[in-house]
Amino acid sequence: MKDLFLKNDKKILTWVVFLLFLVSGLYYMQDGYFDTISAKTNAFYFSCAIAAIPGVYLLFTFICKNGPEGFLHLPPSFYLIALFCLSYLFVSLGDFHALDGSVGWNVGAYSYLFGLMLFFIFLIGETDEKALVVTLAAATIPVYFFAVCHGAGFDIFGLHEDLLTDEKYNYISTIGNITVYSGITSLFMPVICAALDHLDEWSCFGSSRIRKILMALFITDICLGGTSICLAGSDSAYIGIFGSLAVLYIAECKKRTPLWKLGRIAVLLSASFGAAEVLQVLSPGDAFPAQKYFSYYIYKFHLSFILFPLLLFATLALYKWARHFSFPWIPISVMIVGAIALTEFLSPKGRHFGSGRGEIWPFAIKCFKNAHLRQKLEGVGCDCFGYLTGAYINDLPKSDKWFRVANGAFDGVKMKRNIITVGGREVVNCHNEFLQHLLCGGIITASLWCVSVISVIWSGLKRKEVSPFLFGFIGWLIQSMLNNPHNLLLTFAFIFAALSVKKAK
Repeated sequence: MKDLFLKNDKKILTWVVFLLFLVSGLYYMQDGYFDTISAKTNAFYFSCAIAAIPGVYLLFTFICKNGPEGFLHLPPSFYLIALFCLSYLFVSLGDFHALDGSVGWNVGAYSYLFGLMLFFIFLIGETDEKALVVTLAAATIPVYFFAVCHGAGFDIFGLHEDLLTDEKYNYISTIGNITVYSGITSLFMPVICAALDHLDEWSCFGSSRIRKILMALFITDICLGGTSICLAGSDSAYIGIFGSLAVLYIAECKKRTPLWKLGRIAVLLSASFGAAEVLQVLSPGDAFPAQKYFSYYIYKFHLSFILFPLLLFATLALYKWARHFSFPWIPISVMIVGAIALTEFLSPKGRHFGSGRGEIWPFAIKCFKNAHLRQKLEGVGCDCFGYLTGAYINDLPKSDKWFRVANGAFDGVKMKRNIITVGGREVVNCHNEFLQHLLCGGIITASLWCVSVISVIWSGLKRKEVSPFLFGFIGWLIQSMLNNPHNLLLTFAFIFAALSVKKAK
């Protein structure tokens, strides 16, 4: 046993770090049933502090093995992400809230530094990606199962009665906040879909029995996850997952993956959406069926039962289309723009389309237009949109640094407060990752972010063996254009990015 540990110590260390954040991340989803903002923030910093211990060990062994010049051979993505994180640190210096995170999501500049630490750990550390995928599938199955039960109206833990009436739609169909749940599913589900397609290539699992067990595990995970997002009814989850699967389809088509493998994913998603509609019919009277946007139209017009031929047609089209492109910019761009346009078209007309995005985005863009040149370049500091920067107006005194907090207390200090609200709810972020970086980090930081994610996707798709985690990163990135809950979800974005670009062994 000792020899086994010494032989695989670095793989075991990275697996432990991955499991640590996986447990914390799944716990984070229950936001809404309990007031645990402080607990989740403490869990985030505690997890990062624990992860720093193997991080120091891996750094030491990396330098001993490669010398200082070993840093010169790291992929470009590392340097770009490092510049992005350091840029956020620079523009946030001198502001406690920007460094540590404001009330709500707590995603200050320190969070990005910890994300960089995790990126480095998984980049230089030895990892068994297959073990990480299996762990991810095994851990999320019970989460998806409980989400399906809740979405169908079966209150297993007796939590529904503690929710206020106006909270029930947002929380009833998941084990937590629907915003966070969409981020989790967009991160995790595409990884398992890609792993299912890659399973036949996993030569380390020589036994056919083990392969069958893993196939059953992955299929169960996909079906439960698909049913849960249909019951939850989050548009950003639909867009993130299907957008990532479009990239997966294109990548698989280009390497001439058998068509039946791609059709298998279409069958599983169609079956899961159909199961969601059946559950809505059979569920108890106190269930809360989808009321908005995509899910509403799926149930109203029984679209789940025609999803398979639509997906099959899309699969055939992409199978022929993908071979004409060296990199899928065109279909990806068309898909993203089309999905967002469809969301706006299906949304109720008025000021609050997209759960208030019709107010938030124009407000944020106006803030940027009204900013001084330095504010445009450097932003106002990480995580300083929302509670602290509800009124970006240039007529405020310079000492107010673009924010004022109105008629209440913040951290026990009484201040003036002018916060953008949508439907009576205070807005704590832009609900768009790129717009958030533009306002909080300025043009410089936002540009570094764009270049960083392009580098990760480009390097990941060019890898000889494309990592399943790349598709999770893409799914999260796509849904982040409509939804950007952070903190512990951010750590997985960095981890998945590192696993995407590191060389396969």
